[in-house]
Amino acid sequence: MFNRGFWFLIIPFFVCGFTTTGLMDTHLIPFAQHCGFSVSTTSAAVSLLAVFNTAGTLVAGILADRWNNSRLLAIIYLVRAFTLAFLVIMTSNHGLMSIFLEHSWLLVLFSISFGLVDFSVVAPTLKLLSSYFPTGAIGMVTGLLYMSHQLGSALGSYLPGILFDKTNSYQISFEISFILLIIASIVSVCFPKIQEYKQLSRVS
Repeated sequence: MFNRGFWFLIIPFFVCGFTTTGLMDTHLIPFAQHCGFSVSTTSAAVSLLAVFNTAGTLVAGILADRWNNSRLLAIIYLVRAFTLAFLVIMTSNHGLMSIFLEHSWLLVLFSISFGLVDFSVVAPTLKLLSSYFPTGAIGMVTGLLYMSHQLGSALGSYLPGILFDKTNSYQISFEISFILLIIASIVSVCFPKIQEYKQLSRVS
């Protein structure tokens, strides 16, 4: 069970937890407050993130039944990386931060974009899980998969808080998350084909 195919599922899902329930779901409101956005703008951003999170999850479920799921995951992680790259750019200097704050719709646009790729990885991930572990250890693998997500969530909540206390900025946390999401996208693209996985399983 603990071979290459297993880790190709676990690693991206860990990154998913780090960047969603860890980083964004925990720190979006403190980040918006730190930037200086109004309460109404912040609440609109959080609400729209939840709404488009639901929409993205439903669309991903439909696509998971029709597309190559490893490529779908790679695209989702890549889009999520570039949504965070937007925050990295907008918070990189005072001039851009002023533009970001002046045009509050940019925060709303970010929330919509991130929401679409927030929990949308769940459907293709579980689709791959059911394909690679059709019988036997699927219960154990599912448990470990979600454990990795929660461990990522815990670290993604804690580490940005520590970094913010030290630097008074979320910049480093966004940069780390961007790099992790690029790695998750690459890992998803390189996911072994089912035939290769079955050979690996027989060897292991």
